[in-house]
Amino acid sequence: MLGHPVRLVKDARGKPGLADQDGQPVPGVDFSLAHTGDVLAVAVSRAGRVGVDVEVRDRPVDSPAFRARACHPAEPTDDPVRLWTVKEAIAKARGEGLLLDFRTVRADRPPPGWRVHTEVVADRYRLTTALGPWEKETA
Repeated sequence: MLGHPVRLVKDARGKPGLADQDGQPVPGVDFSLAHTGDVLAVAVSRAGRVGVDVEVRDRPVDSPAFRARACHPAEPTDDPVRLWTVKEAIAKARGEGLLLDFRTVRADRPPPGWRVHTEVVADRYRLTTALGPWEKETA
């Protein structure tokens, strides 16, 4: 893929992916983008579906409406930005984005077969990546 401009395509669910010179999806490569303020995060994977999210740590997301829309009733909500970035990274990797019912995914218990890594970057941002198994394409 090196030596020519990067081209993007969307899969059947609208998730962007890398394309070859002919505009066809590159099999076995997944990527995800996220940005906030002056930070851009990129995740690329050959190991499975990948999603990334980045948010300012002090973003005011916690509210009764947020908890009702995004939280599983049994999950801890002491760090709502961490909770949100985990769920959004998983949603992006699954190709569902904001269409995912976030109440069905627990940030403290990722789905079976998934790996999630979250960390604080530059003392200001929460960065989370999610890596899940390849799914069979459904058209």
